[in-house]
Amino acid sequence: MKRIPCIATIVALLIGSHAATAQSFEGTLGLSASGNGKTYEADAVISGPKARIVPLGDQSADQYPVFDYGKGKVVLVSTKDRYYTEMPLDSALKAVSSLSMTIGSTGRRENIRGMDAEEYKAVDKAKGIEVTLWATAALKVEPYFLLGLQQQGGAEGAQIAKAAMMLFDKGLLPLRIECAGKGGSAPFRWEVTKIERKAVASESFDVPSGYQSLSSYLKKNVQTPRGR
Repeated sequence: MKRIPCIATIVALLIGSHAATAQSFEGTLGLSASGNGKTYEADAVISGPKARIVPLGDQSADQYPVFDYGKGKVVLVSTKDRYYTEMPLDSALKAVSSLSMTIGSTGRRENIRGMDAEEYKAVDKAKGIEVTLWATAALKVEPYFLLGLQQQGGAEGAQIAKAAMMLFDKGLLPLRIECAGKGGSAPFRWEVTKIERKAVASESFDVPSGYQSLSSYLKKNVQTPRGR
């Protein structure tokens, strides 16, 4: 029986925002996330409500996700086994929406990747967790990366994703996120490492021709135990 590759590492790099005052971004954002002694890097190729995540370096893998906020779904594409599968976005985001946190600006500002970013502190008083975020209103990007923040942030992942979501709702795009970690967990840091505006072909988000659905792939490649 063939093993279905794990997509957790690929999805672990995603994030974004709803900036109502800025034009929709088209181009590439470089992303980096580090924690628990590991660093993940990827490029997010973006056009309006769509984004394709391209893992880099050691994270170069045989799968990649394509997000479509217009249709509320993410498509996971396996280039190794030539199949794809679709998942709804809303159910994944519900996990952090019920958390109770407060957030506020510190008044401090910093230039990050040529963008004016304001510093925010988000606190989960019940858990004793504090998240520091630097965000800008100059870019409009859909929230592609909330799933990754929740996953890659480890023990504090839910609070990190919730803090980012609270800024997204204000029309802000986080450019850097840090969490010191609690109870001995490793510090977490996520940031945008590159902002490159350029035209993106619509075909960049299509499933390659000849690929089959995951259900079809399983029927052809996974053996059913005898007696069933």
